[in-house]
Amino acid sequence: MSQIIEGLSNLSLTEQEKILQRLSKDLVPLEIDEEVFFVPKEVGELIDDLSAQVLLLTKSTLEWRKKEKLKM
Repeated sequence: MSQIIEGLSNLSLTEQEKILQRLSKDLVPLEIDEEVFFVPKEVGELIDDLSAQVLLLTKSTLEWRKKEKLKM
């Protein structure tokens, strides 16, 4: 990260602003253990999709277990 900041310091103020604006538009906040990280939008969407899949699989598994118990 420090190398990135050093690289930015070599650019003009206008170029620094353009780069930082671009980065801020493409990043989304991700909270883990009460700490916020900024990740690329695509990564945030992937995590959201995976979370939704986990919820669906968990629900399906619980329903399956309930049906199996009723069979006994």
